[in-house]
Amino acid sequence: TTMAMREFFVKLGVSLPLDLPVHLVDPGALNERRQRCDTPDDDNGYHGAPHIHCMGLTLSEERTTVVRRAGGLGFGGSTEVVSKTSDVTAVLVLRGLPRLLFCSVLAHECGHAHFKLQGFHKMALKTEEGLCQLLAYLWLRQEGHCRADGERERERLYHMNKIFEDSSEVYGAGFRAAFEAHERYGISRVLGHASLCGELPE
Repeated sequence: TTMAMREFFVKLGVSLPLDLPVHLVDPGALNERRQRCDTPDDDNGYHGAPHIHCMGLTLSEERTTVVRRAGGLGFGGSTEVVSKTSDVTAVLVLRGLPRLLFCSVLAHECGHAHFKLQGFHKMALKTEEGLCQLLAYLWLRQEGHCRADGERERERLYHMNKIFEDSSEVYGAGFRAAFEAHERYGISRVLGHASLCGELPE
């Protein structure tokens, strides 16, 4: 499944590391880790599904290298940030999910991982979650090319409609804005613009 997900992202022009740390966890462990984060967009590196329905979580750490320069005669001086790097420490996905739901959650979380690892410009929560929901939706959509029985196809369409019709501002409206940008410009330009500017192209 992880290999298939990596191939899917490659088709989108997105590279994922071979050693991306994906872990299956029980609901208790997932919710506990979620509750240890202060807010959804803080610097603790939390990214995931809405609190009540948390099915995935991406954890990351940011390292900042600072150079301190002394002033004349040892007084004053200045500091300069010379580099910032982010590491994804874990991608957590709820254990026991049906395959289609599991893969859509994994696609969402891989989006967060990619943004962190590639140093995307800081995005509003609505923009980032909307893009990750777009990736989940595109994964479900491409699964339609596979031969499937009627029940599996109904399940696939159900999850796609659930994403599209989500009434929440962050995940629902965020997705629909990202989807509109994708339909207008394509995924490469949307992600490229988000990387540089931290927002969707208009």
